[in-house]
Amino acid sequence: MRDNLKAAKLLYRQNPTAENRMASNSLSEQFTKLYLSKTDEYFIQLGEEIAQLYGDQKYKASWNLINVVGKRKIRSSGIISAKDPEDRVKLWYKHFLIEKFGGI
Repeated sequence: MRDNLKAAKLLYRQNPTAENRMASNSLSEQFTKLYLSKTDEYFIQLGEEIAQLYGDQKYKASWNLINVVGKRKIRSSGIISAKDPEDRVKLWYKHFLIEKFGGI
């Protein structure tokens, strides 16, 4: 479908007649309708999957799908680069100590 549309648009650019324009516009409308139809099907399917997961009490998986639909980005806000877990705890402690009490 997409290739036919590209070919029709190219033909219209090379030979801009009313007939070629109508063919290009017609294919463009068909492509738009197909795209919207497929998009609707996709989101309906995602909605059904979310409902199924929620009904099965698989909340994490359902929220992952909800975040996909909402295009929500995962944040890495709690990650501090440290050599090891003990160093990470020290850095967190130092961070909150300075923030809360202005340092010691």
